[in-house]
Amino acid sequence: MAKKRFESLGVRVLEANETEALPFEDKTFDLVLNRHGGLNIDETYRVLKNDGNFLTQQVGGDNLIDLMELFGVKPKWPNNLLGVVEQKMQNIGFHIQQAKNWRGRVKFLDVGAMVYFLKAIPWVVDDFSVTSHLRVLEKLQNKLEQGNELEFTYTRFLISAKK
Repeated sequence: MAKKRFESLGVRVLEANETEALPFEDKTFDLVLNRHGGLNIDETYRVLKNDGNFLTQQVGGDNLIDLMELFGVKPKWPNNLLGVVEQKMQNIGFHIQQAKNWRGRVKFLDVGAMVYFLKAIPWVVDDFSVTSHLRVLEKLQNKLEQGNELEFTYTRFLISAKK
């Protein structure tokens, strides 16, 4: 989608993998933005010019942990937490300008909506299927029928930093 929208405006769009070096020279950018993407702090620092700015909004490593527990799975990125990331950034030389945590609630009004969500967001519960997770889904349906809600916790954090 980014290629389609931005390349017609003369913006070059590249894919990057957080485990690999970014395809740019040292001190190339005045600003690096990252939203929900893999975060390679060392590479971000490397490609920023001196006094360059970095802004990231991340899904917390504990995002939907209460939902995952019901399905017996653990978070894939448990260390992607504000305090951990902020400390790593400071350790390599970033000056943190702003750091904020956010927590919110997501409510599923029926089990079908949860099934749709878990199929659309496959990293929440690996290999999710109605068949293999039927017992959990039945328990959740029973919870709804008893007048309880299916409500879980989203977590996000934001960091604004300067090199």
